[in-house]
Amino acid sequence: MPLPQNRSFPPRIRRRPWFALGRNLILGCALAFTAVIVHRPAHAQNPQAQRQLQIGAGQTEAYLLRGLFNVFSLGMDELGRKLAASGVKAHVVNHAEWSSVASSIIESRSRGQGPARLVLIGHSFGGNDIILLAEKLGRNGVPVDLLIPVDATAPNPVPANVMRATNYFQSNNGFGSPLRAGPGFRGRLVNADLVTNRPDLNSAELGHTSIDKSPRIHREIVGMVAALGRPPRRVVQRKPAQPSAQAQTAPQPAAPAAAEAAVTTGAIRTAPRP
Repeated sequence: MPLPQNRSFPPRIRRRPWFALGRNLILGCALAFTAVIVHRPAHAQNPQAQRQLQIGAGQTEAYLLRGLFNVFSLGMDELGRKLAASGVKAHVVNHAEWSSVASSIIESRSRGQGPARLVLIGHSFGGNDIILLAEKLGRNGVPVDLLIPVDATAPNPVPANVMRATNYFQSNNGFGSPLRAGPGFRGRLVNADLVTNRPDLNSAELGHTSIDKSPRIHREIVGMVAALGRPPRRVVQRKPAQPSAQAQTAPQPAAPAAAEAAVTTGAIRTAPRP
């Protein structure tokens, strides 16, 4: 019985550069797809774990966006569990779902539903896309109480509907970028660079693919989210001391315009040390 003919591409085709390029591209896509299937997060493999991750009894809701291929940002899963344990309703999704997440939030708000406070957190591409998410919410009149990118690679400016933004990044790892205030932004913007102004959060083993798993950063984020539900601290006004006669006649210098602008324009401020 004759052997079946070889119906593969002839040698003259296989030797052409475009053929090798196409073959490598197909193989790369196949390997990436396999990595997504094999390395799916634990809660994606277990529907019960996924339901538990999305349960929270408080009035704060957080959406955490993973980065590329859904496999390099599993620290978002761990952070989501910590937020859920603190009473926050936490959802962990891939960054590519940002638009559908925004549509769901907008629909809930249009029905008069939804939480009292909204938090958006994202790592890498997820850090980029939580800003796109916030922009879409802003176009529909939905405010964002807290926006937290973690080593976002190319973030847009912070939109005006964000009340507060804290950006954790490493300026020397080739990926992380600082945030800028967008038009109309009047909130508080903090760039927490682990290399310059927040070395207390840095360590030798941290890099772009591990910064999202940092227990120190997790602890700080959980604390910031928890603080949203606390009433503001009461400031006790003390009666000023009676100035001397000479001080009473001395003219008081006017406050510099730059100091006023820092309060009203959302200028970047250094994050407080723990």
